[in-house]
Amino acid sequence: MEIVTVFGADGPEGHSVALRLLQMGTFKVRPLVTDPNSYLAQKLQAMGTEIVTVDLDSPSSIQEALKGASRCYAGTITDFTARDPLQKEIQYGYRIANACKENNIKHVVFHGSHHVHRRFGLPARHLDAKACINDYMNELGLPKTEIITPYYYENLLTAIQPTGSNCYKIDTTVLDLSHNSIRRILWQNFSKVRELKQLFLAFNEITFIATDAFENNPHLELLDISHNCLNAISSLPFMNLLALKHLDLSNNEYSEIALQDEFRNLQNLTFLKIGSPQISTLKANAFNELEGIPLKQFHLITGDISEYEGSLKMLKSLDTLILELNMWEHLDILKSLLGDISNATKALQIINPAKDYEERRYEATKWASTVIEGEVEKEAVKKGFKKLYSYIQGKNDKGVKIEMISPVINLVTHGSSNYTVSFFLPASYQSNPPAPTQSGIFIEEKRAMTVFVRSFGGFTSTQRNAENARLLAESLKRDGRPYHEEFYYTAGYDSPFKLINRRNEVWLLKRD
Repeated sequence: MEIVTVFGADGPEGHSVALRLLQMGTFKVRPLVTDPNSYLAQKLQAMGTEIVTVDLDSPSSIQEALKGASRCYAGTITDFTARDPLQKEIQYGYRIANACKENNIKHVVFHGSHHVHRRFGLPARHLDAKACINDYMNELGLPKTEIITPYYYENLLTAIQPTGSNCYKIDTTVLDLSHNSIRRILWQNFSKVRELKQLFLAFNEITFIATDAFENNPHLELLDISHNCLNAISSLPFMNLLALKHLDLSNNEYSEIALQDEFRNLQNLTFLKIGSPQISTLKANAFNELEGIPLKQFHLITGDISEYEGSLKMLKSLDTLILELNMWEHLDILKSLLGDISNATKALQIINPAKDYEERRYEATKWASTVIEGEVEKEAVKKGFKKLYSYIQGKNDKGVKIEMISPVINLVTHGSSNYTVSFFLPASYQSNPPAPTQSGIFIEEKRAMTVFVRSFGGFTSTQRNAENARLLAESLKRDGRPYHEEFYYTAGYDSPFKLINRRNEVWLLKRD
């Protein structure tokens, strides 16, 4: 009878897997536990099942536990008491994966997860770790099934507790819905999330927010609706947000700043980011409704200001004032503005938007490239990367392994579903690169070129790439810099296992 090892059999998930396998009677079950004296481990022993104690800090202990087994259920647990819970769980997962590979396990069932940090830019250590482990198992080529469980019913008795007959309340305090193509915010969207304190709605397509949208969210302290499509901010629903401390309304489509009376209700507001590149005038009453509000940090974004009527005079007692202005053609206006804020803040930062990109020159170089046709961008890059990776791993006429050099670039042509993914070839192979032996891969010599580059962090997506390409194009148009509008490049520099301080770029080719 084949042996199935079950990691985490002293935890609720692994224990339930072990019990079900024992009931089936198809396999010989080897439950692995880290604490043989735990209640669930003792429960298995009481059933006459032989349990095996495994030390996840010891690769040899894991190896020994898998000897003779043909199949394995692997689930990892996040130790939030550890100094670095993310890396600790990833280490455990890598050890299990390596041991499965070395013991020639026929099939692994792994409890995985999605890359939350990669997709949304916010860390979720218990999920990100499992996603990284799953990626590593794929790299090893383990025969594997990944299970992603979206929700446990037990949560209805813990995180979501019943408040009455057939009624549950959601105690979520932080909710990130950024990058989700949301267009409208209505009362019913957040009416059940009454304990909400932080709400992120950035990088959507929001054009409308109902007047009662946040009526049931009196505890909301942070609201980010930046990078959306609001064409006015004179009628936003702030009447019930008396606890609000941090508000970001920046980079929408409004062309003037006109705050409504309800702003005066925000008596706890200490951070405000407002404005857009479309704004060219600051009327005298633009910020009157901020009088009496205890702001400590104020961040203003505008385009090329051609008219200023002294509206910043009313700002007082700020800790930090950030002005992201394009006013270098109107120095008289800049002088007047600086005079109005001379006593308004302890720290002043002026950002010249013209510095939100760089100009970079590349000499003629050779790249290994492949064209992926008829795919969405994300899948095209994955397929292209996989093909090119096999080339540098030895699928070439010389059978040599080639060092991988960043960046990996992808050519995106507007209106096309074809993408060209390219690996840069090291200097030692520039003059005579090995010929690919796999169809669809070719050596491409890119001519010397000058590109405009915009950098951004986090994990990329089709939407984020397009958004940054759009922002770069806006900056170039603002500065009168000619560029090729029909395509752009994306450039990635980091392994998918790197979760923080990531570097991504979009390039627009300079037109001569």
